[in-house]
Amino acid sequence: MERKTLYADTDIYPIASDIEVEEQCTEAEAFEKANAILHNEWLHLWDKLESLLDDKQICIIYDLGLWDGRHEGWCVTDRLSKIIPSFDADITIYVEDDELMVEQVHHDGTNRLIVRLWQADENEYEFDGINAELLSQYTTPLGDYVLKALYD
Repeated sequence: MERKTLYADTDIYPIASDIEVEEQCTEAEAFEKANAILHNEWLHLWDKLESLLDDKQICIIYDLGLWDGRHEGWCVTDRLSKIIPSFDADITIYVEDDELMVEQVHHDGTNRLIVRLWQADENEYEFDGINAELLSQYTTPLGDYVLKALYD
């Protein structure tokens, strides 16, 4: 399956360029308007994702690039917003190979998150120390689910 981008703030450059030409404004004004457009797109997508996943337990498998190196792990939550900030200037959300993925680029590196549905009946604390490969037995990919809900 090819990568389907749901949101990428890197789209700001072509948007700002088009605004600058069409509205004959300064580059700074064009970027301000482009940022507002992207922010609105982000809020719209965020609201949809939050409502889609609102009543579900979500498993986040993470690979974080931090100042002291890479850190891997996972956690279970009932709210996507507990893990992913509501608006981050360097974020990309996409679906690839049926996985809902989030990449956050920041000054220390890149965080990569896989968002999956938690299926286990047991409390996640009973799985302490389990690796990501075994974790897939207790989770379900969300990519196709999210794509169908957003685009069908």
